[in-house]
Amino acid sequence: MAGGSSSHIARRTTMPHGGHLSAVRLSDGTRIRLARWQARGRSYRGAIMLLQGRAEFIEKYYETVHDLLDRGYAIVTFDWRGQGLSDRLNDDRTLDHIESLNQRIEDLEYIRQRHFDGKLKEPHYVVGHSMGAHIMLRHMLRHRGTFERYVALSPMLGIAPVGIPESLIQWTVRTATSWGLGMRYMITQKPMRSRAERAAFGARLTRDQARLEDTLRAVDENPDLHLGGTSIAWMHAAYQSCAALMREAEENTQALPLMMLLAGDEMLVNNAKSQAFARSLPAQSCEVIDGARHELLKEIDDVRREVLGKIIRFFRSIEAAQ
Repeated sequence: MAGGSSSHIARRTTMPHGGHLSAVRLSDGTRIRLARWQARGRSYRGAIMLLQGRAEFIEKYYETVHDLLDRGYAIVTFDWRGQGLSDRLNDDRTLDHIESLNQRIEDLEYIRQRHFDGKLKEPHYVVGHSMGAHIMLRHMLRHRGTFERYVALSPMLGIAPVGIPESLIQWTVRTATSWGLGMRYMITQKPMRSRAERAAFGARLTRDQARLEDTLRAVDENPDLHLGGTSIAWMHAAYQSCAALMREAEENTQALPLMMLLAGDEMLVNNAKSQAFARSLPAQSCEVIDGARHELLKEIDDVRREVLGKIIRFFRSIEAAQ
């Protein structure tokens, strides 16, 4: 488990030196929070854009940013619209409600053009987690060649089986949305305002209690970071976007520089659909990390070392090919 000395705790919970936080405007004026770090030392390896999962925020990635800076990479990451300290989209700040994921694909391209491309030296890489990986994959198929390597961690290509036929869930959310009930919480979701509720949910994401505690403490110290469960319309939008992504993959005619890493003990997303997606592209690799839960970069030390090692080797393979 993480735990460790005060220096280890600080590495996980303190903004890495040299970082610059800024509020930037998207194409429609929505304000988001963006963080940028220049690479350390003389051995520049490239620039990485880190794309968060649903309900995440920059602070959760401090340890990973430290790790990547130490290896010679510059970093850009940001809070998606509607979460973290970016502008929220609803009067109820804890409700994650959207009607389409298409806006976030546009947001990614807008940010890439104005705050990444031309700002940081090539090669350019991108790492996406969960919902962030989903947006990354849709962007990859729409805007080919904008990054030289893509890494999808626990990508959201479907919802993990819950003992109810997925077709029934899709029909339910589609019907409820059409009846004007889209802004209600999904029956399985809630605001999760209490620490106990957040801790119980977090235990499904990682086996590392210390790293989970880091996340809980960050929200304790700044409650504005918190985002609760999804609305019915959010779930409908996710199903629609997953279907669109599978169609786009089936229309693809070339191999893409993509590595997918899946959690063996996954409880949120559907690994079988991720594996089917990887076969349809095909991806360069798709591996399952045995015993890991959803948040691969917040897992126990052995898992994190394995995941980071695979990411770095994948990125450095471009150097060997040049």
